[in-house]
Amino acid sequence: MEFYELIEMITNAVPDGYENVRLIMESALPWALAVCSAATCFFGHTVHKIWNYFFFFWIGFLVPVFLLGLIFDASGNRMYALIAVGAITGAACSYYSKKLFKLQLFVTAFLMVFISLPSYLAFMGKAASVAVSLALGAAAGILSTKYKYIATIVTTAFSGAFMLFGVLEPTLGIPHTAAAVLSVALGAAGLSLQCFIERRELKESWEELKEKKNKLKKRKKTEPDSVCLEARENTDESS
Repeated sequence: MEFYELIEMITNAVPDGYENVRLIMESALPWALAVCSAATCFFGHTVHKIWNYFFFFWIGFLVPVFLLGLIFDASGNRMYALIAVGAITGAACSYYSKKLFKLQLFVTAFLMVFISLPSYLAFMGKAASVAVSLALGAAAGILSTKYKYIATIVTTAFSGAFMLFGVLEPTLGIPHTAAAVLSVALGAAGLSLQCFIERRELKESWEELKEKKNKLKKRKKTEPDSVCLEARENTDESS
């Protein structure tokens, strides 16, 4: 499972000599992320900000740690220094990401889809599943910047369900086909609950979309008349 592989990457990043830390993370992290994934599925719009800060923290943490690790030998006290630098840059990246609201929405929606979907498209082949996940992730990111409530609810409901069973499948030994079916069913349940919880905001968003649509229709109707009027005025002036 792609999401479970992400957990393994995080635990494998623990340096040698910290086996106890690795063991604690291996035992606790899957269940902690399972709880977070379930909360995302059913209360995604509420906990969406947590994922925003989570993703941007790790972006801000891993990039400088990786780059500095290529330059300096990451051993002994230097490892602590790298972790400290990464924690500072990660916290800063997480904090200041809220000032780039649309970028925050795009990145979070994209990553949630991209890390949770490929394993469920494995029947298409590795390259195709990654390509489709990239395309769907990008589409989810773009839609979330334009239709925040609707896109966020749909994305979090199904991504949360996919991530949950991405953890439970290898942990509990659930067959992959059963995990895929249960993910879709749970995603639909999460979508229904979120729509009920956020029904007022969704209604307001729907009314805004209808208003924009009506304005566009009125503009298209008035534009031909204005063009004709301008053409007549030009004809009269030339004559």
